[in-house]
Formats: sequence, C-alpha cells, structure tokens
Amino acid sequence: MIDSVSFVIPTYGTADTLPKLVDEITELAPTIASRHRVIVVDDGCPQQSGTSVVGRESVAVYRFPSNRGQRTAVLAGLSLNESSVACVMDADLQDAPGSVVELLDALIRLDADVVCAGRRGDHQSWWRRREASAFRRLRWVASRGRIPPDAGLFHVARAEAVRAMLAVASPDDDPLVAYARSGARLASIPVLRLPRGGGSSASSGMARMRMGMTTFGGLLMRREGPVPLPPLTLMRPEDGA
Repeated sequence: MIDSVSFVIPTYGTADTLPKLVDEITELAPTIASRHRVIVVDDGCPQQSGTSVVGRESVAVYRFPSNRGQRTAVLAGLSLNESSVACVMDADLQDAPGSVVELLDALIRLDADVVCAGRRGDHQSWWRRREASAFRRLRWVASRGRIPPDAGLFHVARAEAVRAMLAVASPDDDPLVAYARSGARLASIPVLRLPRGGGSSASSGMARMRMGMTTFGGLLMRREGPVPLPPLTLMRPEDGA
C-alpha cells in the first residue's frame, strides 16, 4: 500500500459516466493507499459534467471557463497533485480503476518514474486503432525510445516525476512528451482498454492532427518551460443547482 494517491480526471461530455467512475475509485482507493483524492477538471464542458460529482467526499472539481483541450486539463490537474503518486485516467469508463493496481505494482517492480497503460483491446473502430497505433509508434521513434510505443494517457507517476515534468511543460504539451523531456523513466504494461461507457470523443480528426503536430514539435524542438497554465475555478455544490 502506498502513502497517498491523487486521481486526475479530465472531463468533457461525460456527466453520465463520471459518477460511476468516482464510485469505483472510492471503493478501490482504500485498498491501495492510506489517503486518496480525486481531482476532476471540467474542460469547459457545456453540460458542466463536473457538477455531477461536486460535493462528494475527497473529490475536488475544477473548471476551465472554456474548452482548452484534454492535455491542458490533465496538466492543470497534475499541477494540483499533493500525493506521493498521481494517476491520470479518462472519465468515460474506458480506463478501468482496477487496472491501477497493476500500474502501481509495475511502478515499484520496474523502478520507473511513470508507468503507462499499454493500449490493448477492440475499444475503437479498426481505422481509429490503426491511426492511434501509427501515432504512438512515430512518437516512440521521435522520442528515441523514451516513450513506449503502446503508451496511452492512462498512467501513474511518482510525485517527483510530476513536478519535474511540469517544470518543462507547455499547456498544450502531450504529458508523456513532457515527462520524456524532463528525463523521467517511462515504462508500459499491457492493459485492456474498454469500449466507451458513454459520451463521445471530444477530439475531431482535425483536433487529433493538431495534437499530433504539437506532440512531434514538443519532441523535436527545444522548449523553455514552464509556460503558465490557464487558471482553474473550484466548483462548489451550489454551482450545480
């Protein structure tokens, strides 16, 4: 069992699935850590998905006034981490909380700074799986092997690795690229990614292309970080009334 863990969850259009995810995390957390916290970042969702869990014990919900993108939401959530380990996962139930146990075990066993879920399973259309696989392999090549070729955004990271990453990150950075740039030791283990439990992808084809360009720019060009992240607003129970 670890001392403490923070679950960082970016949310957009996932009001139907977020409460179930938080329920599952609340059940799991006492078995893996002495203390836990859930940090939800509502990425300017028109439906204000974050309000579905505002007021719950050990849950803090923050909101961007406008949509800034998943990567920025993740980095902003990680900047609020005060635990010994941070865990980033999607709000759409594709990342099973039970897999966190395997990731934490690998973090210790592999003596890594960051352990990512290596994408497995038929969770997308054939074309999207091929597209994502090609992107991750190109990222692996561009990073000179520092980022595992199957690594997804679902990951656990030691607090010191998170701090070092944020010290070199820009708001639109791929967090895994920022980890690699900071010198963190990244590893991955195979983890089944489940079909989407609800909602829809917030990333269009054009958005994915822009993210790809940003990813490779972050690997190939030297950046002087950190660049300040956009401000977040803490949501309160009355905000969902």
